[in-house]
Amino acid sequence: MPSEPLRVTFCWSPNIFQLIQAARRLYLSGFSESDRSSNRALIFKTELNKRLLIGYTKHSGHADIISLMGKLRSYTAALDALGVTDHQLVSIATIHTHIPVLFLLPRLLYRALKFGVLAILTLPGLALFTPIFMITSHISRRKRSAAATNPVSMKIWHPLLDI
Repeated sequence: MPSEPLRVTFCWSPNIFQLIQAARRLYLSGFSESDRSSNRALIFKTELNKRLLIGYTKHSGHADIISLMGKLRSYTAALDALGVTDHQLVSIATIHTHIPVLFLLPRLLYRALKFGVLAILTLPGLALFTPIFMITSHISRRKRSAAATNPVSMKIWHPLLDI
């Protein structure tokens, strides 16, 4: 069993650790950039992680904490769907609970265009490789059927047993 400081500092569940990290980043988003990038920031972030973890372990059964964790899960799922991390967001507004279409449309167009370009670029390789694949699968099928009809007999020679 780990000592008390290790048990308090480390979280054994990766999902809970990710949610605590997201809560910490959301909390720190209210601070200025100079406060977040100072030399004290690492110590402050570690202490905040420790306090959030202690608070979660003490009050994990409360309805408020359960609803907060559900909201944090939906927040991280929305960020994963967009393909961004929370530090890439300019500001966090609690008024807007949905993601604006103007933010999603350029990303959708970019990804569709990228998919189209990559699909077009794969066509020459597909056209060049298709005959090779067909020939090798035909040869492989023919050799497999030939191997099934002919039993293989092997003569084993071992230098120590041949004496």
